[in-house]
Amino acid sequence: MSINIKLIEKSGVQLFTIMGLLNDFKKSMQIISSIGFKNIELFGPYPFSSDETKKEWSSYKEMFGLKKDDIFDGKNSKEIYKIIKENDLNVPSLHVDLNTLRHNFSQLINEVKYFNSKYIVLPALMEPPKTIDGYKKYAEEFNSFGKKLSEIDMKFVYHNHGYEHKVIDNNEGINVLFDYTNPEYVKFELDVFWMKAAGKNPLEYLKKHPSRFALMHVKDSSEPFVFSKDGQTPDQWMEGFSFVSDPGEGILPLKEYISEGLKNGIDYFMIEKDLSQDPMKTLETSYNFLKNF
Repeated sequence: MSINIKLIEKSGVQLFTIMGLLNDFKKSMQIISSIGFKNIELFGPYPFSSDETKKEWSSYKEMFGLKKDDIFDGKNSKEIYKIIKENDLNVPSLHVDLNTLRHNFSQLINEVKYFNSKYIVLPALMEPPKTIDGYKKYAEEFNSFGKKLSEIDMKFVYHNHGYEHKVIDNNEGINVLFDYTNPEYVKFELDVFWMKAAGKNPLEYLKKHPSRFALMHVKDSSEPFVFSKDGQTPDQWMEGFSFVSDPGEGILPLKEYISEGLKNGIDYFMIEKDLSQDPMKTLETSYNFLKNF
């Protein structure tokens, strides 16, 4: 029972799951809270995001089922958090794109404090490195982000997306990121679906790097899915979306992943079903799965 209570308190929703509800941000927060979740993981663009990021997002929004460029309706960070807290929700982590991290970091530092968060997560590298040295350069940059965030008691987190497992010179990018990032400043968010899509076993990585994962994306797979090539391009990621299923309704051993994660210090377990076609069902099914764990 103690593990069950701990899991519910440490569970939340990555908002990418509920695109169909985010045209009304305030109502979506009410729905998440009413189901029983205590935490959310935000994605941008935010008020502090780079102009380039906001422009890029505008071109994608219709594909994601959004009717507007800004899900926050022009509110500033303090106002956004007020809506979240009015619904008894917390924001332990935020997904932030690389362009914003590189070019709007000072503004991010000034505003992210309003969310009372612990982790800033880079969700993906849109153009994965082609060399081991390329991954080493990213590791150095991640260390820099993490060191700066440590000054406000936050940590930088990298979210795996499967492409990191491509073999380059008898090595893999994911190994470089583990080996060349400072554990004091850089943690990882384990997305079990994308790791399986690369043909790897999440349990092995949880056991090999027990102190490095701070977050987990809890998502299932309706049937086995492996990248058609090497997972290096967004079109291959899009192929995987149709295989993502609600937790407990697929074939992945999620209870094993979660149990290992609880043993090895994962802080929060965020449910995510990329672009769910029925976000209400996904929220309810996911909550019941976690509650009955």
